[in-house]
Amino acid sequence: LHMKDLLGTAVNAEDTVWGSGNCNIAGVLKELHTQGFKGYFFIEYESHPGDNIPQIRKSLQYFYHTTQVFNK
Repeated sequence: LHMKDLLGTAVNAEDTVWGSGNCNIAGVLKELHTQGFKGYFFIEYESHPGDNIPQIRKSLQYFYHTTQVFNK
């Protein structure tokens, strides 16, 4: 699954860390869980191509924080 969060709604909207943009990332993750999604997630972060590891880490932290409650 390739998923991004975006700043804005225009065709050229800039990527942002999951959970900090306009997309309902938490809702998408919850629905994927509800449907029993067993695939892979790919985090592609095109902004700051020379050094985007900090933003990717923040997206992973958001993923783990958001999904830890699904199985409780």
